[in-house]
Amino acid sequence: MKNILASWKPKLPPKCNLGVEDLETVGRELNAFTALFEPTFGRSEPAALFELYLQGLLSDAQRKNVEAIALTLDGPQRVRNLQRLMSDYQWDEPWMRTRHWELSAQALSDPEGVWSIDASEFAKKGNASVGVAAQYCGPLGKTANCQSGVFICYSSVKGHA
Repeated sequence: MKNILASWKPKLPPKCNLGVEDLETVGRELNAFTALFEPTFGRSEPAALFELYLQGLLSDAQRKNVEAIALTLDGPQRVRNLQRLMSDYQWDEPWMRTRHWELSAQALSDPEGVWSIDASEFAKKGNASVGVAAQYCGPLGKTANCQSGVFICYSSVKGHA
C-alpha cells in the first residue's frame, strides 16, 4: 500500500487549514509509521491491509468498522480481505504491542511524565456493540444507551500516548 489512496480524505481538526503539500507530508509520515510494524505480518499483503485500516481510522469516513473503511477507501473487492486481516491473518500482536511501547518511550519519556486512568462513555444506538446498555453517560449528562470504556494514557511535556 506504499501509496496513499486517492480516496483517502484525512479527518482534520476543526479550523485546520492544510494544503496539498501538508497532506502529502502526512501521507509520507503514515507510510514511515506503518513500516515500523511491517515485520509483525511476515507478508506484504497483510501489511498493506494494515495500512489501509489505519488510513480508514484516520479518514473522514462516517463509520470506522472494517466494512465501511474498505467500501469508502478501496471498494467492495477489499471488504473480505480487510475482515480477514482482523479475524484470520496471523500477526504477532505481543511484538506489535512491545514495539509500540518502545517507540512511545523513545519519543515521550520524561522524568515529569504521568499516567492517567479514566473511564469515558460514548452514546450508542442499538445494542450490537459490546457493553452497550442503559447507563449513565457523562457526555450526555444522563442515563442513556451508551458504551463505557476505561483508558490509560501516559503524558509528558513531549506529548501523550
